[in-house]
Amino acid sequence: MFTSIYPVFHQKYPDVSVEPVEKSVHELQQMIGESSLDIAFLTLRPEDYTNDEYITLVTEEILLAIPSGHPLGAFAAPPGKPLAIMDLRSLQYEPFVVMDKNSTMRILINDTFKQFGITPNILFETRNNNTIIYMVQTNLCCGLVPSYYAQNSPEGIAFFQLPTHPCWHVTASYKRNAYLNRPAKLFINMVKEHWNLNPFDRPSRIAQDEERE
Repeated sequence: MFTSIYPVFHQKYPDVSVEPVEKSVHELQQMIGESSLDIAFLTLRPEDYTNDEYITLVTEEILLAIPSGHPLGAFAAPPGKPLAIMDLRSLQYEPFVVMDKNSTMRILINDTFKQFGITPNILFETRNNNTIIYMVQTNLCCGLVPSYYAQNSPEGIAFFQLPTHPCWHVTASYKRNAYLNRPAKLFINMVKEHWNLNPFDRPSRIAQDEERE
């Protein structure tokens, strides 16, 4: 996202310095609260919001990812069709690679397993969704990943929606009552346009429709 937006932003505001900072959601929220960061782009649930300002840029659904060679992989929808729905209890004895305990994604995953009455068989934890995708492709495990990773239908993986349609928000956050100048507002708008011009897979649009209802 940043590499797509920054060159255009720099042409409009060449004298504005942008220093990207990569940290966990909780660390970035703390920096916003301490006024040591102007804007944070975060993926989280509304329950994770602090007292600062949040602008929802897009809503994204969390999908079940299993090896395409798994017996249940045969029930996956053909490419280009709406994703099939899979009950998570069908995979309760399978190993899962999940996000790190300190991530907002992990809280959402834990809540999802609880909704199905499952204690997951965790192979290991990671801080990178790409690691989960790779492990699923190597037939070692299953995973729960944002629908962004289902784009372009990566080989070796069958994606499913869950009946509960868990989702989170991609947001822009800044300190409450802080003044956003014109370059800052433009940067946020450019990020929003980026995500909406590069939509997630069909499930994210379903999640948006459900939220509007």
